[in-house]
Amino acid sequence: MYKRVGFAGICIALLLSCAPKEATHRLDAPEEVVVVDALAREVRVVVEPSRVVSGNILPFVPAWYVASGQTSSLVGVHPDSYEVARHTLLSRMSPEILQASSRFLQGGLLNVEELLALNPQVYVESELQLKNIEKMIEVGIPTLAIQARMIDETDPLETLHSWLDLVAIMMDDDARVVHFRTFVQESYDRVAQGLAGISPEERVRVLFIHTHTGALMRVTGSGFFGNQWITVAGGIPVTEAEVVRVQEVSMEQIYRWNPQVIIMTNFSAVTPEDILANRVAGQDWSVVDAVQNARVYATPTGIYRWASANGDAPLMFLWLAQKLYPNRFGYDMREETARYYQAFYGYALSDDELLMMSL
Repeated sequence: MYKRVGFAGICIALLLSCAPKEATHRLDAPEEVVVVDALAREVRVVVEPSRVVSGNILPFVPAWYVASGQTSSLVGVHPDSYEVARHTLLSRMSPEILQASSRFLQGGLLNVEELLALNPQVYVESELQLKNIEKMIEVGIPTLAIQARMIDETDPLETLHSWLDLVAIMMDDDARVVHFRTFVQESYDRVAQGLAGISPEERVRVLFIHTHTGALMRVTGSGFFGNQWITVAGGIPVTEAEVVRVQEVSMEQIYRWNPQVIIMTNFSAVTPEDILANRVAGQDWSVVDAVQNARVYATPTGIYRWASANGDAPLMFLWLAQKLYPNRFGYDMREETARYYQAFYGYALSDDELLMMSL
């Protein structure tokens, strides 16, 4: 059974009284909530804020949409969050995100005056960005430090769940979060059923390439999304014993691991087509099992990049399981994707949008 995640280290209290973790109904809304954030600080924020600014935590923007069903309350977002939204389905599903300002963060530096001009009710920032958090505290803006590190090194969704819980309490409505978890559980169960009876010898060896510039190649290891997805989908992450989180590796290591399947993020300069055609200068991929059998794939993009935990996670489970074990998972990913988008997001994908996702 998929692990049910509660607040995962973020205790949210309603007027200093802790809210129930398993609520499935609309909560009684005080005017404010007191949040104990990822830095163990008690922060008082308004309920149902209409002016939220999101900082250096890029996937939080689509997470906000997943939990709340809207982006109109996001008046400021990181420039990279804005660009990702502009090039993904989020901007089509919730075009209000394109009205958000990103001028308050330029070149990695926080411009306090620009941020204050947005009149934010709450600023959400990565727990790792202590300087930005301190600046906001100094000017009196309620600031929530949210989880940036992996909470559970084996679960690709636990940190995401903690964000969704946070938004649900702030918006005084957890219906979408409960609905999302239902889809997660259903997909997890389908994958587990499809893998039933698989022998150790049948499990495929998988490499997850995080970034590849041509000169530099970084892969995921233990405690990071790539290997977590692989494990859930029934594969064997070849880097698990040697790589922690994300590290640079050499072709000699690739040859030694000799993966049967290679999964790549879709934001690298080098693409699966480059590797399959063996056209990366100074690298000979032709001797690698995955290349010899044409099993090199880039993760799709929907509401966000599927390589990271996001609202399309139920589809990522199904997509990756099918790539690893096509004989065990015979569903049509286009149909699965269209069905999920309609059922959860209430959005009818066009044929062009399905093609754009690169399923």
